[in-house]
Amino acid sequence: MNQRHFGKLLRTVRERRQMTLREVAGKAGVSESLISQIERDKVSPSIDTLLNITETLGIHPEYLFRGMEPKGAVSLTRGGEGAMLQDGKITYRSMAHHGTGEERVEVFSLEIEPGGSRGGIEYGHRGYEIGVILEGKAVLYYGDERLEVGKGDSLTFESSIPHTLQNPGPERLVSLWFVSPSRLFTS
Repeated sequence: MNQRHFGKLLRTVRERRQMTLREVAGKAGVSESLISQIERDKVSPSIDTLLNITETLGIHPEYLFRGMEPKGAVSLTRGGEGAMLQDGKITYRSMAHHGTGEERVEVFSLEIEPGGSRGGIEYGHRGYEIGVILEGKAVLYYGDERLEVGKGDSLTFESSIPHTLQNPGPERLVSLWFVSPSRLFTS
């Protein structure tokens, strides 16, 4: 792990504020020698000391750690390149996924032709779903509830309750779904 050096940054802020080592040390409750050593990266201060110094200098502690955030990987799925599953009147297109195991979330487009449906009255699973209707209309049967949804509507629900999404027609339903944990595109 790389050692983090922020002494020079603290010195720059102190000098811009036209504060002496003695002033900062006095207000932060530490010795002038310690401030000097911290600014020269000769010693790493305790968290309490660092917080006292940043408060004295009038800066937020996060300022010292800019650019030190861990770099994550970007996963890109270009339009039309995601995996596709066809099941009768239903088309699923994988768009994105993130995480692993129970924390994995998948995003896919769901198209249902008129008369088609997804799920079942006995159908329930762990997790949650978020759906956004982009085109067409649908009926969501969720337990004992019946909800009619259309373009621009969004839904969120616990997936453990049996649920069915039906397209009563006459237009194709196009929607976007976020499901966790991932169920369709698990690889």
